[in-house]
Amino acid sequence: MSDTKKLPAVLFGLGLTPFAAAGGLYLASWLFTRWLSLKSAPSVLMLPRYWPYYDRLPENMVFPLQATSVIALLLAAVPLAAILAALFMKPKRELHGSARFANTAEIAKTGLLKPPEKHKPSEPLPMPSLLLGRYRGKFLRWAGNEFLFVAARTRAGKGVSLIIPNCLHYRDSMAIYDPKFENFLLTAGYRASVGQKIFLFNPGGLMPGMSKADFDSGDTAHTERLFKQAKLIKGLRSHRWNPFSYVSRNPLFMYKDISNMAAIMLPMSAKSSGGDGNSSFWVESARKLFVGLALFMLETEDERENRNTDYRERSTLSYLYRLTSPKNGKNLSEWIRDELDRRNRTGRPLSDACQTLLDGFANGNAKTNADILATMTAPLGIFLDPVVEAATSGDDFRLDEPRRQRMTIYIGINPTETSTFSRLTNLFFSQFIQVNVGQGLPENNIDPDTGKTKLPFQCLLLMDEFPALGNIPAIQEGVSYVAGYGLRMMIIAQSPAQIEAVYGRENARAFFTNFAARALFTPRDQTEAEEYSKILGSETVKAKSVSRSRGKGTSRSQSVSDQKRALMYDSEIKQMPMDKCILDMAASRPIYADKIRYYDDPAFKERAGRPIPHIPELHFVSGGLKQHDDTPQTIPQEQVADTHPSEYGNKQELAQVFTDLIADPETAVMLGQILYSDWKLEMMPTVRSILAEDVSGGMPFADEADEENADSEAGNGGGLFDNIDD
Repeated sequence: MSDTKKLPAVLFGLGLTPFAAAGGLYLASWLFTRWLSLKSAPSVLMLPRYWPYYDRLPENMVFPLQATSVIALLLAAVPLAAILAALFMKPKRELHGSARFANTAEIAKTGLLKPPEKHKPSEPLPMPSLLLGRYRGKFLRWAGNEFLFVAARTRAGKGVSLIIPNCLHYRDSMAIYDPKFENFLLTAGYRASVGQKIFLFNPGGLMPGMSKADFDSGDTAHTERLFKQAKLIKGLRSHRWNPFSYVSRNPLFMYKDISNMAAIMLPMSAKSSGGDGNSSFWVESARKLFVGLALFMLETEDERENRNTDYRERSTLSYLYRLTSPKNGKNLSEWIRDELDRRNRTGRPLSDACQTLLDGFANGNAKTNADILATMTAPLGIFLDPVVEAATSGDDFRLDEPRRQRMTIYIGINPTETSTFSRLTNLFFSQFIQVNVGQGLPENNIDPDTGKTKLPFQCLLLMDEFPALGNIPAIQEGVSYVAGYGLRMMIIAQSPAQIEAVYGRENARAFFTNFAARALFTPRDQTEAEEYSKILGSETVKAKSVSRSRGKGTSRSQSVSDQKRALMYDSEIKQMPMDKCILDMAASRPIYADKIRYYDDPAFKERAGRPIPHIPELHFVSGGLKQHDDTPQTIPQEQVADTHPSEYGNKQELAQVFTDLIADPETAVMLGQILYSDWKLEMMPTVRSILAEDVSGGMPFADEADEENADSEAGNGGGLFDNIDD
């Protein structure tokens, strides 16, 4: 008997036991009176009344009393025996399988229907949850640290049903690969409003276009929101991230850190890793040159006095690329020999590792060196782009902070540039995992003063269009252990076949075994539909067959047999409604669920599209463009009165300062009084209407302010994320 049928059987047996006992006593008393030819009327209490006088009964009454009492006990024990049989009987195994979708009780058993936990600042935070869909109007919340894979073709609704709802719901830190900026435009405002620090790494610099066609998703409400948000952003904007900031300057660890970066930037192809010695030679040689030049760059960075004011002199991948083309007219081999000789003569030698690697290249064959150099510089070409160089020239955020404090990092890439920046985004996520794993386990980072972990928060890596990132060994190998380090993954691809194409069939199979849940959307591809059908399994159905014989005597026979049927045939899966999805979870039957549509849900609709937080404008040096100078310029006192603020103030920064000031209630009241008295608002209807309009972007639920304050006091800044009502 299945687990779902055991509980009703046990409850029925327990309820039946009193009636069976009463019936058994009555029947036994009837037999007792008949046996002894008694004139007394049988009753339920007859036998119990005789037993206190057992030792004084006549000899002819002893055995009948014993026999009928045993009969009464046996009848009363029948329901109890049935209960034991139900508990210990092995479930019936269907001939062709017993696949079916999970029912409400089975889904509840997985914890997906459990409402968000209320907690106090003094108590440990519960695990953050992912929203997987709806079931009978209730959200399916998946708390824990296990991974989710989403298989959804283009226009299947993965953004509006899974990605955006989770960006508006997930409580802890996130690192989001955002190929169309949709997630940033619609969710960054809300995540900022609940206290998270927001960063956008946008190596292309350009923000989304102004045409609605750029956001055509098939959902009018979704497109309108994106278009409205995109109109608010102009200029080349990005927060900065420099990969070389995470290379240790300690000579004991510098070589290893650079070697890790070289392996990411210069990966072995499937051909070279399969034993093609000729191909692997070029990659290995290019890696050695990469490490040698990077060691030179870092060991000599103190000699570049302008590196603090001119980012072109900083240790970056752009600077590393420029090292491959000496400016003195010599080729790289000649420059290396001269540089090594000069430093050895002047008593400023480089490290042994650096000299060995560079000397090995300089003494090589000219043609061989040319091929090695071409192999090394091939993935670095993008760093000559002035915008990319500016975006990777400093650090506005740290990769080792997401587990210390709540923050969200969006990696924004225009759809036409995903392949252009594939090596860069690959490096970002590889380094993100390496840095966080290098920090150690949360339980090994204990604050001695509080006794609590210094890494209390989880970080979700949400990677849309995951195959576009290319092969990321840190993820391929890390899926088996990064969950213990507080990293959770939500990976989205159009189909599992895309993952196989990037990682290979065997590696993809091992990769998927570490994902405890899959969300399957309506497929278009036949092979994909057949695979989903196999995942769901088969059920056993009863099939009737009728045969007739004709002749002198007509006969008709009917037989019933067990037949195999897929839970859903491939044709049925391809016809699955677009508002439905299938959740395939470990240790659970598949769940046939409703998709979430964030723009149809009042709570999500209110959260989406909040004002976008400030993203700094990039300032860069390229060609005839003048480098931005951060040095304050002094205006003579006598010229201040005649100088307009626009000539000495950055409008964007002034607007940000103004916004920060009015966040303070006392300052806002004072500012309002000044505006009313000095600006003559009665003569400025436009300004009056702007000030009267509610653009506060306040918290969505006023009655939840207390809980948000409690979270803020706990230092977690995640006040309202889990408060989505069913």
